[in-house]
Amino acid sequence: MSQSIISDNWSLQNISELLIDGIDPSNAHFVIPNSATDSHEYKIVPMAVIAFEALFDLITDIILRNQILRK
Repeated sequence: MSQSIISDNWSLQNISELLIDGIDPSNAHFVIPNSATDSHEYKIVPMAVIAFEALFDLITDIILRNQILRK
């Protein structure tokens, strides 16, 4: 079993910017897929939401990986 955690570069960049520069007050666009119309739409969210989500995903991956490897 591999003991590595898969994380994309974009998420790691967001986490790095959050930890180094602090909370970014700008906005970002969140893509919402719509399978009924086979299209997507954008929702404006604070950039901090994206950065914190990436951070929590990484922390969750590390904790879960640790729990899985113990068993």
